[in-house]
Amino acid sequence: MVAAVACVVISYSIDSLFYGVRDVSIGEVVSDPQSFDGVRVRLHGYIVNTSVYMFGPRYVLRHFDDGVEIALSERVGLEPYVSFVFDGKNYKQTRSIMVSVVGCVRYRGPVTDAPSFYLDVEKVEPNLAGLETIVIEFLKTTDVSNVLWDDSVEIIGVMNTNWAARL
Repeated sequence: MVAAVACVVISYSIDSLFYGVRDVSIGEVVSDPQSFDGVRVRLHGYIVNTSVYMFGPRYVLRHFDDGVEIALSERVGLEPYVSFVFDGKNYKQTRSIMVSVVGCVRYRGPVTDAPSFYLDVEKVEPNLAGLETIVIEFLKTTDVSNVLWDDSVEIIGVMNTNWAARL
């Protein structure tokens, strides 16, 4: 019996190691990107549009408190989740949606016209509390605010880039 339990635990650990998603910080990846090459991770931060640059990524995931960022691939539509635009000097906030981004870290090594590593994005998961605040603020600017509405919203699902809410 003990051997069977040990086999299940070891099997789960190996499966999680090779196929699971590791919840890490952007700073951990940035400090040693080679060790994360090929690893599926979940990172938290704000998506920034950096399209001002001629070379390099169009989008990055940035953690403002730590001052670190990672380039993002565009396999998934990222524009609905952009919270900041970088003009080369300043970050202009367009909305405030903290997100979790799941993807695989890809390390390319030293290159001159692109980041040496990036996150190959599989999915974006917005922070629902921040999303609810944005929806409420928007609804207050519409005719909805003139009907019997208690200023509350419940997000019932987020599918791709389409948001569904219940008033």
